[in-house]
Amino acid sequence: METKDGKDKIFGLGRAPTIDSPYLDSSHHKAVEEAFQSGRNAVYDINNKGEVDFFILLPDENLFDGILDVKERVSLTFQKNKVVALSVDYSELDMLENPTFDFCLDQMIDRYCLEWLSRYEIISFYYMVTDDEGEYVCVGLKTLSVPFTLWYDIKRYVNMKGPLRTPYFMPEEISDRRLTGKLLISPAVGFYVDFSKLVQRFESEAHAEEVFHRHFFHGLSRIQFTRRKEIREQAVYVWVNKQVAISGNNQPSEMYSVFLQVQHQNLEKSRDALYSLFSACFDELPEFAGSRIAFPLEEEGIPAVVIEKGSLGKFRLTQEFFLRAKGVFQDRFAKHRKYKSCYERLMNSSQEREFSGKNVNLLKMKKVEDDQVDTRAELLEEIHRSLPELLEMLSMRDKESERLKDTLVLLGDAIFPCILPLLSDAREQVRVNAVEIMGLLGSARALSAVMSMPKDVSADVESKRAWIKDLYLWRNP
Repeated sequence: METKDGKDKIFGLGRAPTIDSPYLDSSHHKAVEEAFQSGRNAVYDINNKGEVDFFILLPDENLFDGILDVKERVSLTFQKNKVVALSVDYSELDMLENPTFDFCLDQMIDRYCLEWLSRYEIISFYYMVTDDEGEYVCVGLKTLSVPFTLWYDIKRYVNMKGPLRTPYFMPEEISDRRLTGKLLISPAVGFYVDFSKLVQRFESEAHAEEVFHRHFFHGLSRIQFTRRKEIREQAVYVWVNKQVAISGNNQPSEMYSVFLQVQHQNLEKSRDALYSLFSACFDELPEFAGSRIAFPLEEEGIPAVVIEKGSLGKFRLTQEFFLRAKGVFQDRFAKHRKYKSCYERLMNSSQEREFSGKNVNLLKMKKVEDDQVDTRAELLEEIHRSLPELLEMLSMRDKESERLKDTLVLLGDAIFPCILPLLSDAREQVRVNAVEIMGLLGSARALSAVMSMPKDVSADVESKRAWIKDLYLWRNP
């Protein structure tokens, strides 16, 4: 029989235990009983509805009361001979052994059970005990939703893909003084993943983040444990970035970038080896946009880790680094004198800055950190209250208007709803300044709003829009 999604459905003989019929049937649940009798405390079976039931044999019926009060930790591990083990951690309970269910990927029934889990995303645990007459009776049921990370691994294993490994980090952090001036201007191999498309596929930003980071850490692990001499003999610096880019059809999208940079600018020697090692972690993602030689600092990457002779350490970034990076970026890579790189924004975010202005209380507020939600909300309310004064200032082309724009940009994307209506304001200079603010915010929705504007009658507005497009235009690797 075929299910609605076109997959074959396999039916067993047994019925899932119920309150009215809690006992296992000796003929229909023969495999389950034989597994228990052989000493195993965990076994799965397919019932007469084509569903997968998971049976756990408890050494004591009283344990079930404790099970109701704990949250199971379910994990999946890839073992030898294509065996996948689903383990349930009850270590806080006094059980003899944590239940483990083994699936052999070479066996059709086992693969069906894993595929069923990935489709229906539930696990039904039936807790069994032996009564005085030696029969197996169900004392309780617990149904769990399959966690996303577990679901993702199941999908991978069903498709016969190996496990995604995790690297080992050194406990101590690495000083950012290792990031010499020469490294700041050196090229790297850049890898790009379209995060917007990843979010669309998984319908969740959190799930998309999880998938990206699982594959990213797997790539770090491959570099950390490689035996390839041309890589192990030198340090590999890893930069990361999440940036908004505009495609050729004016559609903004968020891109994750990873840059692998080697010491002594010996990129040619190790480029192919680095690519073959790291690209394998992204190749299976349809959202992988490819790779190219790039400058991490030009694309506002942040140094994350350094891998050297199998050791992997996180960088401890200080104001000194951000100050140096800001200077190099402004000197070598800035496309516009007014553009503030992430290095300048990060440096400013840890410093207390005050702004002066006329007749607008907002300009006397201090810089707001992203996690200061209440203060940010107060500022936005202040902006709404001061909108007439703001519009008056943004209609001018003077120093006060420039200070106001700087302040609004520092508030971040939360200012977007306040600026959006200004894109269609009757005053030309207000539209020019609103377009510039949106461009400097740099978020996907800010760029989308600017790119989707109808053609403006003002040449200055169109010139500003062209500048923004050039600033963020994505060059396909």
